[in-house]
Amino acid sequence: MPEQYEVHSPATKRSVASELSQLESDCTRSAEAQTGAAARWRHCHYLIGITAVAMSVLSSVAFAGNHPVLAATLSSLLAVFVAVMTFMKPSARACEHKTAGDQYRALCNEVRIFREIQLFHACDDQSAIAGLNAFVKRRSELDTASRRVCGHLFRCICRRIHHRGKQKAHGSDEGGCGCGGACGCGEKTPQNGGENAESV
Repeated sequence: MPEQYEVHSPATKRSVASELSQLESDCTRSAEAQTGAAARWRHCHYLIGITAVAMSVLSSVAFAGNHPVLAATLSSLLAVFVAVMTFMKPSARACEHKTAGDQYRALCNEVRIFREIQLFHACDDQSAIAGLNAFVKRRSELDTASRRVCGHLFRCICRRIHHRGKQKAHGSDEGGCGCGGACGCGEKTPQNGGENAESV
């Protein structure tokens, strides 16, 4: 006979809670990475747009001032910036990353509420496992539908979250977190040694 889950097994719920905690951490990292990517693309959109406007104005001034070579150069550069803006669509990419970040954050909140409130007070073992499977499926769907974030940005986000967790664990919002600089917080390593810095 196949093994049956016990209706009320503390070990099962502890295992589910551990997986939910890991899923919550993963969603937090993904949410912040997507939000950071959205901010970068938004800055890129403003930079290209403002530069294009400035070149358009300068080109008009050059034509009016009878400087055809300068005007032609600025017009060519303007065409390049417009082509880059059209091809890369930084504004649309920023919106896509922001939407993905909001969805990851909403999933993270739902996982936390389920783990902290519903899991031990309103679920039997089968409901707990079913809830975990549903959250994992939604996470996988978000991973498939979301745009990729560059590896460097994602590593920076992970180090920032790690540093924040260290500070919280040491009860301090300022200064080092006690990691000896391993998380990239800038804390000096003690003279008697410490953890090696994370490779990037």
